[in-house]
Amino acid sequence: IRSLVSCAIPPIKSMRLPARAGTFLQDLRSGARLLRRSPAFAATAVAVLSLGIGINTALFSIVHGLFSPSLHVRDAGQLFYIYGLAYGRPVPALDRAERSFFGEALDGVADFTAHWNIATDLAIDGDAETTNGEWVDANYFDLLGVDFELGRGLRPEDDDVSNPELSIVICDARWQRRFKADRSVIGARVRLDTRIYHVVGVTAPGFTGLSDPWRPSEYWVAATQAWHAANAYALRPIGRLRPGASLGVVRAIVTTRGRDWLAEAYSRSGAEWRRRTP
Repeated sequence: IRSLVSCAIPPIKSMRLPARAGTFLQDLRSGARLLRRSPAFAATAVAVLSLGIGINTALFSIVHGLFSPSLHVRDAGQLFYIYGLAYGRPVPALDRAERSFFGEALDGVADFTAHWNIATDLAIDGDAETTNGEWVDANYFDLLGVDFELGRGLRPEDDDVSNPELSIVICDARWQRRFKADRSVIGARVRLDTRIYHVVGVTAPGFTGLSDPWRPSEYWVAATQAWHAANAYALRPIGRLRPGASLGVVRAIVTTRGRDWLAEAYSRSGAEWRRRTP
């Protein structure tokens, strides 16, 4: 190796600068002389460069913060989504039968909840505004490991359509802004679209759901309570690996048993399968 290197690299004394390097040095000296003759121009150039570098740094920090937010959940690296494919395009939502199948197929490997992003009118004290939120399963907060500032998350009874008491969880920012951080907010009545809900919890600061950073969630309601047919409606399943399980095992089960089950299920129903595979 030493002989190859010594043959490939000439002695420093015998090396000459390329023509382009010489031209660059000449331009650099000319520029230095110009800056010395025009100190005002030099100061302006330095200021513009500094401002440009500062703006680029600020934008990178903002973009990094938006696209790499802390989810404020327990062990976020153990969470995963299951997507389907229809005509080669990802389908993030699964219906009730599909979610039930994967829950059974992955029993002992992962636990599941589900959610779906929505935007509708949320009215507090008669003042309504369109607000981003989520339909969720009752175990959503427990599975994610979300902390609470006040109250609690949703419970199984909150997901029961026969329960006349409708429950809603709001985020810390909504509590601070609309309720002035009033700690007696638990039990307060709010109107979501056309239905009345009671506040049962306020999430800890920073948690805005698993929606995209451009549309943070400010409230969460049980899917079946929000819409009685939500059990049959397509929701986005969230899985959490159990201790000792790996994503490789999940992927193997989903791409084998899931593919066969979906093909059979669509065939039995008489519907077109549309090349849909998990």
